[in-house]
Amino acid sequence: MTTEGKSPILSLRNIKKSYGPIEVLHDIDLDIYAGEVVALLGENGAGKSTVSNIISGTILPTAGEMTWQGADYAPANPRESIDSGVAMIHQELMLLPHLTVAENIFVGRYPMTGGRLNRKEMDRRAYQGLERLGLDISPRRLVKGLSTANQQLIEIAKALTLNAKLLILDEPTAALGGAETKLLFKQIEKLKSEGVGIIYISHRLEEIKQIADRIVVFRDGAKVKEFDTADIPVRTIVEAMVGRSLGRMFPDVPTPQEETVLEVRGLSSPNGTFADVNFGVRKGEIFGIAGLVGAGRTELVRAIAGADPIAEGQVLLNDEDITPRSPRDAIDRGIVLVPEDRKLQGVILDHTISENIAYANFESIGKAGWINRSKLAEFSDQSIRKFGVKGQGHQRASEMSGGNQQKVVIAKWLTRNPKVVLLDEPTRGIDVGARSSIYDIIVGLAETGVAVIVVSSDLDEVLGVSNRIMVMSSGRQTGILDRSEANDVYVMELATAGHARSFDQEDLLTPVAQKLDLVFIPKVVHPWYDVVAAGAQKAVDELKDDGIDIRVTWDAPPKAEVGDHSRRIAASIERKPDGLAVACLDPATETPLIAQAVEAGINVITFDTFCSEDFTFVGNKADHQDGADLGHFLADRLGRSGKVAILAGSPTATNHRARIAGFKDAVATYPEMEIVFEEPDNDNLETAVRLTESALAAHPDLAGIFACNASNPIGAARAVVDAGKSGAVAIVGMDDLQETLKFIETGVIAGVKAQRQWEIGYWAVKNLVAMKQNHTIPKEHLTGSQLLTRERLADWWETKRGDRQPGRPSPETRERAASA
Repeated sequence: MTTEGKSPILSLRNIKKSYGPIEVLHDIDLDIYAGEVVALLGENGAGKSTVSNIISGTILPTAGEMTWQGADYAPANPRESIDSGVAMIHQELMLLPHLTVAENIFVGRYPMTGGRLNRKEMDRRAYQGLERLGLDISPRRLVKGLSTANQQLIEIAKALTLNAKLLILDEPTAALGGAETKLLFKQIEKLKSEGVGIIYISHRLEEIKQIADRIVVFRDGAKVKEFDTADIPVRTIVEAMVGRSLGRMFPDVPTPQEETVLEVRGLSSPNGTFADVNFGVRKGEIFGIAGLVGAGRTELVRAIAGADPIAEGQVLLNDEDITPRSPRDAIDRGIVLVPEDRKLQGVILDHTISENIAYANFESIGKAGWINRSKLAEFSDQSIRKFGVKGQGHQRASEMSGGNQQKVVIAKWLTRNPKVVLLDEPTRGIDVGARSSIYDIIVGLAETGVAVIVVSSDLDEVLGVSNRIMVMSSGRQTGILDRSEANDVYVMELATAGHARSFDQEDLLTPVAQKLDLVFIPKVVHPWYDVVAAGAQKAVDELKDDGIDIRVTWDAPPKAEVGDHSRRIAASIERKPDGLAVACLDPATETPLIAQAVEAGINVITFDTFCSEDFTFVGNKADHQDGADLGHFLADRLGRSGKVAILAGSPTATNHRARIAGFKDAVATYPEMEIVFEEPDNDNLETAVRLTESALAAHPDLAGIFACNASNPIGAARAVVDAGKSGAVAIVGMDDLQETLKFIETGVIAGVKAQRQWEIGYWAVKNLVAMKQNHTIPKEHLTGSQLLTRERLADWWETKRGDRQPGRPSPETRERAASA
């Protein structure tokens, strides 16, 4: 944005700050304008947080002046700054663990009615703030026990409720993954449009181009550079920050030995945060663990380190079962953990560097519980030199930068010469210079034969330092990638496998300015594909931000007819688009056609209905299992006896046939259940209504209906309602169209298997673009499905559909559905 002719909302002139004889800020001049994001960058100790704390009233300047909206501004405390319209989110979490989420968001400013706390209003407003950030947490839940990332989002939600005119964000994404970061950025863009000025402090330089309008660089307490645009090479920014040319960020990763040091077999947690995890780490290997926030990564390494309980499975060290029951068990065996929150779990801030290092090494510095002070000094001094800690043993940990605190945490454990080192977010909140030295330490460990596990939300980091990468999603491992095959797209695809909001995830495709022509050929014109198309459009909109202009053409046959479908595929091949996505109608006929497209150099994906192992597939392959699940579900609803009708969908659709087969296999296991009616409705709504009427007329005692696909459950439900048999005939089927959901809510439809149509369209587009850019992509992105009933409807609206569809039920409706 341009600031020419505008007046700043905040001005700093000649701001200084001294502690005794030491001046930590030198004559800082800074202007912030309404509706802009200013990135404040610099290494730890450069003065960024000091300036921010002065603006927010946390500390007082020694000299200088500030103006706010044209008037003198000198807040004596944070309350005065907040009342003026200035709010700050601190890097260090400041939540009260024994209060609820809502109480933390509104602490000190609770909504009151008649002199009493209006808890309902507080919860409502808190929920709105959480919802803006995509955070699915009850406002009434205690903060205690929430992950660091979720606590960070609560801090941000708290600031969003302040309606501030200037917002200072100090490392807001340090604990966040790509999806959460993207949601935050959307809110920042919204705040900008509302005229809010934002000071944004971050060590994640890759974020700056996405979010900042200007860049101000601090070094050693002084403003050394200001860029009037964020479109600056990262190297240029880094060199301004450190005052010198910077070498490569990631050192060469050593080749591991063949010997397996650590093995994890079928490891599961008692509360389901991770389940059935299996992997091994070799001697001298750096094993990365990637995934979105909430994937179970931290909980997994804490369990391996004995800090969290294990419900099932084994941890083996050199082929010996040593499954730890406590941190002491793990430490004694040579497994140590550097935790993600160094302030709360890594160092004792009020104690010295020497004392912090000593706490993990008492046996080396004393006997019989007595500490030898000379040994302590010698021991700590050696560790300080070895690990490059900038400080002296007598200094308190609280006086050190984040990078040096992290080195102290690492030093205290590595002096024990462990066999396995677990590093959880080792560079969170650390500047680029300190990061590089941490990476050198990690690689140095591997070179000595230590098995190293690195958990990181920074995708570049986990790709840069790892020999192999295990990706987790929703508590499950979804793949282990060799360094040679791992890339940003592949890792993110695995990280969002089975993730209901995957269309919102951050995609890190390399920006390429180009125009692409993509053609989609679904099986038929149908509302189901409207949702798929909306997911595809979401991907198109996101890729435009990366400079990729995509045109998507939907070539949908009006009827599911094999000849017409094949002709459309052939015509599209003649057009030679950049990408072709086909929902196979008849694999036997269409596989050779699609092979021709591949031979012609067209990037091809098949979607919805599986066609052949030869082509990349996005969709659900578990159709037989879906049908079987619905058969068993219906049997339980009917007491395992009764007459059942089948609306068989399209006889030419292989996925419909698979569902029918699975349903019949399940029903065959119940001797007192009988299939008395089966007719294809060609996936036509009116035909489904007519066939259901025929089934009801022929069998007045009909107890259940299996409607194979999409509109079929709706047609069956309409006919059952018209016949006055709501609740008397149990209907099950596939998919979650809007009318289907309404019939579930009213109890007419007992349950459906709901697929993730958005995800299909989204990943079909993203993978076609990735193929065009020569990224490695998986052969399959399996979207899966889940059973949706009236009892689960509220959860579906809240966590699975998000803002994807208009007309969401009211909170009252969702509450009724949840309690039904």
